[in-house]
Amino acid sequence: MQIQVHFSDIENSWAINNHVQQRIAQAIKTGLKQITRIDVHLHDDSGPCKSGTSDKRCTIEMRLAGMDPMSIEQHGNDMYAVINQATRKLQQSLIKTRSRQRDHRAQMRHVAMMN
Repeated sequence: MQIQVHFSDIENSWAINNHVQQRIAQAIKTGLKQITRIDVHLHDDSGPCKSGTSDKRCTIEMRLAGMDPMSIEQHGNDMYAVINQATRKLQQSLIKTRSRQRDHRAQMRHVAMMN
Protein backbone atom coordinates (compact mmCIF):
# COMPACT_ATOMS: atom_id res chain seq x y z
CA MET A 1 0.00 0.00 0.00
CA GLN A 2 1.19 3.45 -0.88
CA ILE A 3 0.54 6.72 0.97
CA GLN A 4 1.26 9.89 -1.02
CA VAL A 5 1.07 13.36 0.56
CA HIS A 6 0.65 16.32 -1.81
CA PHE A 7 1.13 19.94 -0.70
CA SER A 8 -0.59 22.87 -2.42
CA ASP A 9 0.15 26.41 -1.20
CA ILE A 10 1.58 24.86 1.97
CA GLU A 11 5.25 24.41 2.71
CA ASN A 12 6.20 20.74 2.60
CA SER A 13 7.41 20.01 6.11
CA TRP A 14 8.62 16.84 7.76
CA ALA A 15 6.36 17.51 10.77
CA ILE A 16 3.14 17.71 8.77
CA ASN A 17 4.13 14.78 6.54
CA ASN A 18 4.96 12.66 9.60
CA HIS A 19 1.68 13.67 11.29
CA VAL A 20 -0.29 12.63 8.20
CA GLN A 21 1.53 9.27 7.97
CA GLN A 22 0.91 8.50 11.67
CA ARG A 23 -2.75 9.49 11.61
CA ILE A 24 -3.43 7.53 8.40
CA ALA A 25 -1.67 4.43 9.79
CA GLN A 26 -3.76 4.65 12.95
CA ALA A 27 -7.02 5.15 11.02
CA ILE A 28 -6.60 2.27 8.56
CA LYS A 29 -5.13 -0.49 10.70
CA THR A 30 -8.34 -2.55 10.42
CA GLY A 31 -8.65 -2.40 6.62
CA LEU A 32 -5.02 -2.61 5.63
CA LYS A 33 -5.33 -5.67 3.34
CA GLN A 34 -7.92 -4.09 1.04
CA ILE A 35 -6.32 -0.65 0.66
CA THR A 36 -4.11 -0.27 -2.39
CA ARG A 37 -3.34 3.46 -2.28
CA ILE A 38 -4.05 6.61 -0.30
CA ASP A 39 -3.53 10.13 -1.63
CA VAL A 40 -3.63 13.03 0.83
CA HIS A 41 -3.95 16.55 -0.58
CA LEU A 42 -3.23 19.45 1.77
CA HIS A 43 -4.28 22.93 0.66
CA ASP A 44 -4.24 26.45 1.99
CA ASP A 45 -7.11 27.99 0.03
CA SER A 46 -6.18 31.59 0.87
CA GLY A 47 -2.49 31.06 0.08
CA PRO A 48 0.58 30.96 2.30
CA CYS A 49 0.68 34.72 2.97
CA LYS A 50 -2.91 35.17 4.16
CA SER A 51 -5.00 33.56 6.83
CA GLY A 52 -8.73 33.21 6.90
CA THR A 53 -11.49 31.22 8.43
CA SER A 54 -11.59 27.61 7.34
CA ASP A 55 -8.90 28.19 4.74
CA LYS A 56 -7.04 24.91 5.41
CA ARG A 57 -8.28 21.84 3.55
CA CYS A 58 -7.38 18.16 3.66
CA THR A 59 -8.68 15.79 1.01
CA ILE A 60 -8.02 12.07 1.38
CA GLU A 61 -8.61 9.68 -1.52
CA MET A 62 -8.50 6.00 -0.63
CA ARG A 63 -8.54 3.19 -3.15
CA LEU A 64 -9.76 -0.22 -2.07
CA ALA A 65 -9.14 -3.33 -4.13
CA GLY A 66 -12.07 -4.00 -6.45
CA MET A 67 -14.03 -0.91 -5.40
CA ASP A 68 -14.51 2.69 -6.47
CA PRO A 69 -12.22 5.23 -4.75
CA MET A 70 -13.49 6.90 -1.57
CA SER A 71 -12.92 10.59 -0.91
CA ILE A 72 -12.98 12.54 2.36
CA GLU A 73 -12.66 16.30 2.66
CA GLN A 74 -12.30 18.46 5.76
CA HIS A 75 -11.91 22.24 6.19
CA GLY A 76 -10.71 24.25 9.17
CA ASN A 77 -8.35 26.87 10.58
CA ASP A 78 -5.52 24.62 11.82
CA MET A 79 -3.89 22.10 9.47
CA TYR A 80 -3.16 19.56 12.21
CA ALA A 81 -6.76 19.65 13.46
CA VAL A 82 -8.05 19.35 9.88
CA ILE A 83 -5.84 16.29 9.30
CA ASN A 84 -7.07 14.73 12.55
CA GLN A 85 -10.72 15.29 11.64
CA ALA A 86 -10.24 13.99 8.09
CA THR A 87 -8.52 10.81 9.28
CA ARG A 88 -11.34 10.20 11.79
CA LYS A 89 -13.82 10.52 8.92
CA LEU A 90 -11.67 8.14 6.88
CA GLN A 91 -11.67 5.60 9.70
CA GLN A 92 -15.47 5.80 10.09
CA SER A 93 -15.94 5.43 6.34
CA LEU A 94 -13.67 2.40 6.25
CA ILE A 95 -15.51 0.78 9.17
CA LYS A 96 -18.85 1.38 7.45
CA THR A 97 -17.59 -0.04 4.15
CA ARG A 98 -16.22 -3.17 5.83
CA SER A 99 -19.50 -3.65 7.69
CA ARG A 100 -21.45 -3.42 4.43
CA GLN A 101 -19.12 -5.97 2.83
CA ARG A 102 -19.61 -8.41 5.74
CA ASP A 103 -23.39 -7.97 5.54
CA HIS A 104 -23.34 -8.54 1.79
CA ARG A 105 -21.20 -11.70 2.10
CA ALA A 106 -23.50 -13.06 4.81
CA GLN A 107 -26.55 -12.34 2.67
CA MET A 108 -24.95 -14.08 -0.35
CA ARG A 109 -24.12 -17.15 1.77
CA HIS A 110 -27.71 -17.24 2.99
CA VAL A 111 -29.07 -17.01 -0.59
CA ALA A 112 -26.67 -19.74 -1.73
CA MET A 113 -27.81 -22.06 1.07
CA MET A 114 -31.46 -21.48 0.11
CA ASN A 115 -30.85 -22.64 -3.47
